[in-house]
Amino acid sequence: MGGQYNHLIYRRLIEIGVKARLINYSLVNREMLRDVDAIVLGGGPQSLCNEEYRNSSSGLAEIIVKTDRPVLGICLSHHLIAYAFKGVVGKADKPEYGEVEISVIDEDVLFDGLPKNSLYGSPQR
Repeated sequence: MGGQYNHLIYRRLIEIGVKARLINYSLVNREMLRDVDAIVLGGGPQSLCNEEYRNSSSGLAEIIVKTDRPVLGICLSHHLIAYAFKGVVGKADKPEYGEVEISVIDEDVLFDGLPKNSLYGSPQR
């Protein structure tokens, strides 16, 4: 996704014994993901509020929805996963590091024990 931490994420995966490889998001296709155990998508400087980027990442969004592999999205990729599953992604009133309100709309075991509405993060100073 072009983020500055993607090589760090890759290195940490290798250090813990995970066979990993870095692939440019625009080159990913279903065939190359057939033999992987999981997909980790890093961050990047783009924004899903940018229509051109949304269009260029639509193929990856489709792969995310159709894969039977676990997918971890970090930063921008987390937004892409939400968008791929019809979530709403938009600009924040306070960019990065601000509080965000999270609402659980559909019940799932993943959210057991969490309140339906929560504030996360630290307020900007």
